[in-house]
Amino acid sequence: MIQIDGLARAQLEKAVKKGKMPYLKSLIHESSYNVLSHYSGLPSATPGVQGEIFYGKKCAVPSFGFMQKNSCKPTSMLVPETVNQVQKSLSGYNTSILTNGSAYCDIYNEGTQKSAFCSTEIGLFSYLKMVNPILLIFLLLQHIFIFFRITALLIIELALAITDFFRGIVQSENFWKEIQFIPARVGVCALMRELITANVVIDSTRGLPLIHCNFLGYDEQAHRRGPSSAFAHWTLKGIDDSIKRIHKAALRSKARDYSIMVYSDHGQEHTDCYAKQYGISVHTAISNYLKSKGLRVTPQINLTESIQLKRSAYLGKRLFQRFTNGDVFKNICTEPDGLKVVAIGPLGHVYLHEKLSSLKLNQLGSQLVKEVNIPLVMRADRQNKSVRAWNRKGEWILPEDIIHVAGEDHPFLSELSGDIVELVNHRDSGDFVISGWIPDQKPLSFPYENGAHGGLGKNETHGFALLPLNIKVTGSKDFIRPKNLRRAVLDFMNGD
Repeated sequence: MIQIDGLARAQLEKAVKKGKMPYLKSLIHESSYNVLSHYSGLPSATPGVQGEIFYGKKCAVPSFGFMQKNSCKPTSMLVPETVNQVQKSLSGYNTSILTNGSAYCDIYNEGTQKSAFCSTEIGLFSYLKMVNPILLIFLLLQHIFIFFRITALLIIELALAITDFFRGIVQSENFWKEIQFIPARVGVCALMRELITANVVIDSTRGLPLIHCNFLGYDEQAHRRGPSSAFAHWTLKGIDDSIKRIHKAALRSKARDYSIMVYSDHGQEHTDCYAKQYGISVHTAISNYLKSKGLRVTPQINLTESIQLKRSAYLGKRLFQRFTNGDVFKNICTEPDGLKVVAIGPLGHVYLHEKLSSLKLNQLGSQLVKEVNIPLVMRADRQNKSVRAWNRKGEWILPEDIIHVAGEDHPFLSELSGDIVELVNHRDSGDFVISGWIPDQKPLSFPYENGAHGGLGKNETHGFALLPLNIKVTGSKDFIRPKNLRRAVLDFMNGD
């Protein structure tokens, strides 16, 4: 199972048409493969999608960043402690399909024989711990060309990163954020990709029953420059070459008769930044408004900026997180008795200190749209298992009014309505769930980024699945979702 993180079906088709992914194009044009639309579910982010694929659990988390209500601590799905807690709860729901297999650059890795760069234990040291030094020396001697290949690719990627740095400065991007992104780009787009590819090839030779890897490069670059940018699409050439090498190695394996699945967990939306558009961070805007209404607001760290952990390569820290065990998560939690806003992407949560009546909450929800310019505000009605939502068009009840919230041309309305209700009613969701989705306009993301996902947009929820014909998958008439991929994999592995 090869996951291309963040590549929407529309961007796949664009890349194939422009010759960016020639090997994937050859698979698509083979009669032995099908291309299907893959609806991500909510949140349209890797922790949610992999929670449903690996364990069959919808809406495993309320978003990439949230507050754990049992501890009152804002956190993210790049904090190993949090990921392990979520993984433990998922294991009580179902057995992971990764059992006795391997996982690379995934969120979860329960039951695997081998794993590296997963969020349960981030860092280069976690990768080195699984390597036998004697075996490593033997492999380097046996595959010396891999070492030279990685070195050459790092040099090329560094040159491209520096070139793009100057392009960003010319386009008035932030100087320090641009320079911080250089090592992250080199690490994620070249070094990590090559290490993952080499390990998957070795695992194929060994005959592990299920091998899952996730290539991050495109998603990382799309956050920075936008999902259709040349900057992001350049990374697809390297990913395509890795898929080619993995595919050929799997077909050569004498240990097992492999079938190869290529899919994306979700897509991305082109976004504007809330702070750029309104000159103030969403945290400060909400805090100021609630203060004006006499609600208690404790001074705190701005979580939208300081816990931008979802794609912190944007701040130049992803390489640090992935290749070291440095604790960038210290001192980021707010005091436990005040307002908390966690908005890492286009989907966020507002946790109030005070218990308010339904009438007061409804008034605040409406005013957050009108006075604070939040495109979409939702709150749970847990008693009726429904959601009350506000946007610029009015007030709505979900799931009935989904067309007014998501837009009538959204391709996944039937599934989306139920997923919104489940997500907003999640035990760790905020008193308000805020979203940057605007059906008839360019959506907003709350951090500084040009591409985003996690919410309910048409592209961020629209991935793809490239499946061989011998893997039978059932879904709706027009698309499948993660639980359908899980069922297809289990059936295939059980010989059904």
